[in-house]
Amino acid sequence: MTMDPDAPILSTFDSSRFLIPDIVHLICEAANENRNFNEHRTFNENRSCKILLNTLARTSRSFYDAALARLWSELDSVAPLIKCLPADAWEVNGPRFEQIMVCGMHVRIIAISISLTYARDLYPDGQLLTRPILPSDLPRMHFHARFVKKFVSASYAQTQVYSDTLDGIARALQDANVQVLLPNINEISWSHPMISDVEFAYLPLFLGPNIRKLSVRLTSFLNNTNSALRAGVIHKLNLPESCPLLRELCCIWRGMEHTTEYTSAIIHHAASVDALSDTVQCLSDLHFLSIPNLTPEAFAHIARFPQLQQLVLSYIGTASPVKLGGHPLESSLSKSVRLFPALRVLYVKCEHVDVGAALLGAMVHAPRLERLDLEVTHIGTASPIKSGGHPLESSLSKSVRLFPALQDVTVTCGHVDIGATLLDAVLHAARLVQLRLNLFVKARVTTEDVDSFLRIISTAHTPGHESLELLSLSSALRNAQSSAPPTVDFLTIHGVRPLFVFANLSTVELGLMGGFDLTDEELCEMGKAWPKLVVLDLHEMTRGITLKGVMKLGQCCPNLKELRMEFDGSVEALASARSLGEGAMNNSLVRLEPRKSSVGDVDEMADILAKAFPNLIDIACETKHWLCETKQWFEVDYKVRACNMSSLP
Repeated sequence: MTMDPDAPILSTFDSSRFLIPDIVHLICEAANENRNFNEHRTFNENRSCKILLNTLARTSRSFYDAALARLWSELDSVAPLIKCLPADAWEVNGPRFEQIMVCGMHVRIIAISISLTYARDLYPDGQLLTRPILPSDLPRMHFHARFVKKFVSASYAQTQVYSDTLDGIARALQDANVQVLLPNINEISWSHPMISDVEFAYLPLFLGPNIRKLSVRLTSFLNNTNSALRAGVIHKLNLPESCPLLRELCCIWRGMEHTTEYTSAIIHHAASVDALSDTVQCLSDLHFLSIPNLTPEAFAHIARFPQLQQLVLSYIGTASPVKLGGHPLESSLSKSVRLFPALRVLYVKCEHVDVGAALLGAMVHAPRLERLDLEVTHIGTASPIKSGGHPLESSLSKSVRLFPALQDVTVTCGHVDIGATLLDAVLHAARLVQLRLNLFVKARVTTEDVDSFLRIISTAHTPGHESLELLSLSSALRNAQSSAPPTVDFLTIHGVRPLFVFANLSTVELGLMGGFDLTDEELCEMGKAWPKLVVLDLHEMTRGITLKGVMKLGQCCPNLKELRMEFDGSVEALASARSLGEGAMNNSLVRLEPRKSSVGDVDEMADILAKAFPNLIDIACETKHWLCETKQWFEVDYKVRACNMSSLP
């Protein structure tokens, strides 16, 4: 066989493009692909990447620098650097007693022998220094340390480095007149949940002038954590000088409302807010800030950051970061349109509705705010909002220029009136696309509450009616300890109809009460009101709806892909569904979650579903409680999948 000289060459090797160094770089890059401690990679997968890079570095001098740079680019412990010291300078011992005791407390193991065995399996060995480190011991450590770009402290690294070991390293660097351990590091996370206050104090050891992202944890799973002490450590860092390129600052504060240390934690929290606020006021060019709370002065300062894109106030409590006058919106912040000029995402958690209202007032004119996540938990059981007496009802609801770019809103609150009033404000956003409300209430949500609540949502400014595509409304009892079964109210079509004004909804998730009382015709009415539905989720119990109604819904909503609801699948319901014929009702549905729906006959149910929904390939079964219906739905899923998959081209 001869080759046609005129045939086109599919691929050619261009020596000017593919030089040996380029190939080495690409090979090492592929070996290091997705090796990230924050990604969902298993320990063995990360270990395999390291072994491969290590092998490449030892294979040829050409691979040495490229592989070594990627092998050391990310660390989760300082242990590998300590291993670069002379062999007689360090050793590895078993886990320390205090680690074992902490482990024993968490898993609540009474027998000491069992606790010790479990702890030694769970906690890694510890790395200790056997002698003082000399300046002559450091060059090999410095050589490898210069490759480190990212340090993410891991809770359970292969080898634990104790605080006295860190102290020895710090003293050695000081004696050698070395200012920075990791000179090229640009991202550090000193925030694993088991870090102690003593270990936290060694954070400055890992900082460098190229740091762009710093993440720390102000509290941990250890009960003796002092967030004020840790905030003081951060304050002493003098970040503008030590980290002049800092763009992201994340200070995690874990609330301990259900622990005996709650009171002292709140005291430490208040002190830490002052220290962190002083730190923030010294910065000027952050792009991301996550912090428990800020003083009003610090809040006013960050409002003028030109590049701040994401702000997280993770635990405000009752102390507002916005100065409150006679009216929550009378702050000078709400009068300027130049504040928060680049802010796109805001997350706030507070304990009083007036604080949340004041923050909304400070953000109403943020020109680029796209996503708002607001959690307001009112302290007490009485309604926090008097009818017609809340400032948001008199001011915010009258403006049509609020939140000009807002598209995604999530409100989590502890009272239905809080949710209604706050949503009344944000629903005036002309570009609102996604709206989620989560009610975690102490008392049962009544029919009257829901009807009033839904009317407020539906009567908001009309632009939201056209733009809204996702609506999620749910409620749940928190701290419910009554042994008596709760009274169940069912949401009827009369409660749902006010939501029909949102005609362009593609995703609807409803679960505001104990369940739904709807007929097949009323479900079809919902489908006609929302013809663009792609996902429909009706939480909790549903009575009155049969398989026939589900099939009619598929006809009304041709784009429906996911359906999560309970329906009647008894023998009588199957016979009624047959009356609609055997043609396809919907060619889009691919996933059905029938919850606790009954199955009168497995073969009949599978046959009807396969013909009505020819692209249905996933029926999610109820596994939280193993029910008789669960086994039947597994069988239905298998039969429908086999039928529909066999018909695919």
